Amino acid sequence: MKRSVISRYQFLPPTKLYKLLGARTTDITRVESVLRDYFGKPVVVLNAARTGVYLTLAAKKFRRTDEVLVPPYMPKCMLDTIAECAVPTLHVSPATKAILLVHQYGYPQKMGEVMALARKHNLLVIEDSAASFGSTYRGKMVGTYGDVAIFTFPKAFQTVLGGCLITEDVEVLDFARAYLAKQDTFVWRCVSTLALLPHIFDVPTVRPWLRRIANHLVLVAYSQFKYFPNANKRVCHLFPATRKELERQIDIRKKNLAIFRSYFAGTQAYPSALEEDADVVPFFMPYFATYEQIPVLVRALAEKGVVSEQYHFDMNRNMFSPHYAPSLIVPCHQGLSEVQMHMLCTTLRDAS
Repeated sequence: MKRSVISRYQFLPPTKLYKLLGARTTDITRVESVLRDYFGKPVVVLNAARTGVYLTLAAKKFRRTDEVLVPPYMPKCMLDTIAECAVPTLHVSPATKAILLVHQYGYPQKMGEVMALARKHNLLVIEDSAASFGSTYRGKMVGTYGDVAIFTFPKAFQTVLGGCLITEDVEVLDFARAYLAKQDTFVWRCVSTLALLPHIFDVPTVRPWLRRIANHLVLVAYSQFKYFPNANKRVCHLFPATRKELERQIDIRKKNLAIFRSYFAGTQAYPSALEEDADVVPFFMPYFATYEQIPVLVRALAEKGVVSEQYHFDMNRNMFSPHYAPSLIVPCHQGLSEVQMHMLCTTLRDAS
């Protein structure tokens, strides 16, 4: 009997792709309405969160001589997006004009300290809340501290693709909406659908070479997101239908975190300071261990069908003064049952 795999994301199973067939254009406006109600701020729904970074920098007329402060673990796709308008940097200088403030894994930065330093340096604050749907810091929702915030849908929900930009900055809103209207053409709407191909072809009956072609097409499309920024109606059809459903799925992640916390909170594996002043809705949880221990833990989880790997987590939760430590990423998405969460935790406990 084949063991089921527990991945980091709650992927949409190929057997449920029929859900995409019910998509309507009105799904896009529905998602925008749900998010506007949830955040209490104007929302622009996009094909991906990082498109919001491009739109913000372009709206503010950033140039290639301007720098954007980023953490050292940014993926290439985000660095390339920033490089369309500015230069990513790891250190503040007189040329630094903005900060991409990343709430890593959904754990909020220490916003009191970070925002004070950002304002001191007169930086435009873009909150990268891609993995932080629902997290709060001192009772205030992540994504409502800075000038602009971006969120990713598939890190929190089974949407395959999609994201949004949240802001009250009229200049950014006007630019973004005008840009979306200009780029909303038949050709770019067709291109945006390419991102769904790997899921359509990810079934045993499809030949490997056809899957490789589909993945290659997606990579080409993925690198050109700024040219088709509009959200895909099929993706929006998969987004939670109501605010109540959105919050229900967020609560499941919090319950899974509570189980993980019951095993490891206050230990070296999961110090209590990680959640100080924060109510975390995690993308996944960090389990801290030594470089020698982590491969052992990864193998132990793999034997149980759990996908994991080593990352580095900023234990200070402060981009201006980080302290990165090796950690194992532990899945916690709403596709996991309580039984599976306890299995994950006991496996880690026994293996360590």
